[in-house]
Amino acid sequence: HADKKDGRRRRRPQIQPACHSLGRQVLQAVEAGLILEDRGKMQAAAKMVASAVSAVKKDPETVKVVVRCRPMSRKEVEDARNRIVEMNDGTGEVTVKNPEADPREPAKPFTFDNVYDWNSNQEIVFEQTAQPIIDSVLTGYNGTVFAYGQTGTGKTHTMEG
Repeated sequence: HADKKDGRRRRRPQIQPACHSLGRQVLQAVEAGLILEDRGKMQAAAKMVASAVSAVKKDPETVKVVVRCRPMSRKEVEDARNRIVEMNDGTGEVTVKNPEADPREPAKPFTFDNVYDWNSNQEIVFEQTAQPIIDSVLTGYNGTVFAYGQTGTGKTHTMEG
């Protein structure tokens, strides 16, 4: 597709065809692995899947889900509330502990493209998350930064600082 902007035609990225292409590659690899019993061909199928996944991770035009955990509010600190969320920015994992559950119950893990804990600053979040989208928009592509969450979870904190 192309948009007319200032009399010039600009290419808009098409995420859907890239997803279909990835889906075809994965399907081919899975079918190859299921049909073929030859170990070498199974390894080749695994490499196809790894290559497709790698291509999607490198593509800046894909949808990314990022989580930022805000610092505890003054009221939460005064009430001596416990933090039930842990963030691992190296793995993109958020673990949530149920405060009412048996203490032996493990925390529930959730994985995202990026995570930012309560110590993250606005500059880092902006540079790593929003800046690439803004740069893309300034070159004529469509882009969206969408903040979603329950009331009091930190949307305004993240968008305004």
